[in-house]
Parts: sequence; C-alpha cells; structure tokens
Amino acid sequence: MVYQQLRSTARYRRSVPDNMPSRTRKELEQSLKKGQIEPVYFLYGAEAYLRDQALREIAEAALRGTLLREFNDSSFNLFSNDVRDAIAAAEQLPMMSDRRVVRLAELCQTSRIR
Repeated sequence: MVYQQLRSTARYRRSVPDNMPSRTRKELEQSLKKGQIEPVYFLYGAEAYLRDQALREIAEAALRGTLLREFNDSSFNLFSNDVRDAIAAAEQLPMMSDRRVVRLAELCQTSRIR
C-alpha cells in the first residue's frame, strides 16, 4: 500500500506505478486506528517530516502491545547497509510478536547491486 502524503507532482508520479493504490493521510490514520495494517507501505512525497511521521505511526500501530519491540523493529539505509541484510531481516519471524517492522531508506540505492 502506498501512503500518499502530498498529491503527486509529475516528478514523484513517475517513480510510482499507476496501478499501485494510494492513500491520503486521513485514510492511513483511519485504517491504522481500525488495526488494518498492510504488509508493505511505500512512503513518498516532498515532505520528509510527513514521511517520517507516517512511518512512526505505522510502526507504532504494527508493534502495539509487543513486549520485545527492539527485536522486531529494524532500520536499514541502503546507502550504507547491504540490501541482503534488509532482506534477511524481513525474512525473520517476529520474536514474541505478531508482526515485524523493517524500514528501508534510500531505496534508490538498490541500483548499485548487480
């Protein structure tokens, strides 16, 4: 699922497939309150602050009630981390929780991998 923070400009629209559904901020908040958490979110938009805030809200909703949060919440910056590490973290089962959150930043850096 895509969370669309700002209505897309042509520059951002080119990077997101047309057939990928998008949500407004209000729709995202409503679905998180209902406990409807999608397996994947792609956050994009010009405002980094809004993206980070949405990321925190998604992670908080996904890990609500988790005792061992530090074992189920991983972050990777693909500019400095190997994408294989992020994939390995995503494939791990959650520890004493229903969900696991894996955050990826600098996704455009995957073009470096051959």
